[in-house]
Amino acid sequence: VPVLKAYSQLVHADTKFWTFVTGDKKTIYDLAIHGYLLPAGEDAMADGGFLHSEQLILVDKDKHIRGIYDGTQLPEVNKLIEDITLLLRVEKLKKH
Repeated sequence: VPVLKAYSQLVHADTKFWTFVTGDKKTIYDLAIHGYLLPAGEDAMADGGFLHSEQLILVDKDKHIRGIYDGTQLPEVNKLIEDITLLLRVEKLKKH
């Protein structure tokens, strides 16, 4: 938790909109593998001791997948940013 808090401060994340969470490894890996069909797990050979997908998944507040992006490709990351902005606008309109 302290590492996540430090990271959120480093990237100037607005905590009104972003929540950085952690949890039990098994639960996190199960969610990635069974919920989002992405590889995830401990791997002593991998950097940081775990292996995960390069895919970034945009999930709305209702837990619906809104997009899948290659986190290693700048155009894909830029598209994710655009889609986040659009999703936030849609959610704001729903409240009115």
